[in-house]
Amino acid sequence: MIVKVIEEISIDRIGIAAQMDLYNHLSNTNEHVVVISSQSILENPEHALTQLCNALDIPFDNAMLKWPVGPKKEDGCWAPYWYTNIHKSKGFEKSENKNITVLTQHELLLEECMMHYNKLKSYEIKL
Repeated sequence: MIVKVIEEISIDRIGIAAQMDLYNHLSNTNEHVVVISSQSILENPEHALTQLCNALDIPFDNAMLKWPVGPKKEDGCWAPYWYTNIHKSKGFEKSENKNITVLTQHELLLEECMMHYNKLKSYEIKL
């Protein structure tokens, strides 16, 4: 993992364990929980968003597939770090596979993150 935004990374700072905890909490309290991966949305936005809307019992709207270029008022404080490419886009684009280098000191962290990711992925709505 190459650290691009924060100097010290940890399972808590990445947030994937917190997502798993939230999923477990909501599931244990009989809340309706819907999981979908961003990759699924990028691979087939209209189909994935239609299925997501169905799972949430809200109407799908084709306007969900396109947006105006530029920052949005609801972007929040992370916009300068995470949304540069989004601000340049007008809609969903397939992601490109990137060759990412994982530093030796981050291999165990990656393994722990992937454990949580794969568990959450197993709960993803069927597309």
